[in-house]
Amino acid sequence: MVTAIGESRVVGLDLETTGLDPRTDRVRLIAIDCDTNAGGRFTYVVDAFAVDPGPVLTVLADAEVVIHNAAFDLGFLGRLGFI
Repeated sequence: MVTAIGESRVVGLDLETTGLDPRTDRVRLIAIDCDTNAGGRFTYVVDAFAVDPGPVLTVLADAEVVIHNAAFDLGFLGRLGFI
């Protein structure tokens, strides 16, 4: 998935969280939509409770990212170290 993000022209991003407050609630799922080699799109889902999302966030920092409901999601992403 990290390779797919790095090779995508535009990456789509959406979060599912355990609540509405980034100070007390957590990111549960991270949906990442990337280009495929065949010219289509593919969506990956990261379970943030099962794996460290750090490597995904690191490569996203260098990508052109479109975020659904960005004002909300950026508060949670910032708590995970996303800049």
